Amino acid sequence: MKIRNQNPQGDKIELQMTPMIDIVFQLLVFFIMTFRIANMEGDFHIRMPSAAPRTSLVAPDPDTPLPITIHMRDADQDGNLDPGSFAMDQQGLASMSDLTARIFQRVYPGGQISESFQKDAPEVILDCDSTLRYEFVMAAITAVSGEKRKSPGGDEIVIRLAEKIRFKDNSAGS
Repeated sequence: MKIRNQNPQGDKIELQMTPMIDIVFQLLVFFIMTFRIANMEGDFHIRMPSAAPRTSLVAPDPDTPLPITIHMRDADQDGNLDPGSFAMDQQGLASMSDLTARIFQRVYPGGQISESFQKDAPEVILDCDSTLRYEFVMAAITAVSGEKRKSPGGDEIVIRLAEKIRFKDNSAGS
């Protein structure tokens, strides 16, 4: 089959860009109209079920110190901690520095800082309201973890307090 040049003048054939631009715009409009915006993954609140309570087959060691329980059970509707519900072993606390001071007394009786006392530091259990804001929980963890103090030489030293920290299982509604 022979294709004939239909341009009677024999000049170059010009490519028509207008229909191609129309098609590109139609495809662009099609994809914009059919685009579906999905929710962000991982931006949701989940209340995970707690694990089954631990059952220990080994009898507790009588030399093991009793755990310290920090109560932060009442939070208002904005998640702020009710100062009246902030307590350590049923004794009210005024502030996080008060909590640090009491933990220090329990870990280092007599005020002598010794590694042997720190190794036997009791476990700390945080009994928190589920609606409590994280800043209060983090402040409590910071308060029971340790503190910085000035040494007699003027340097800052870190005093470790409790290293075993866990949250109380409140799934039973207690």
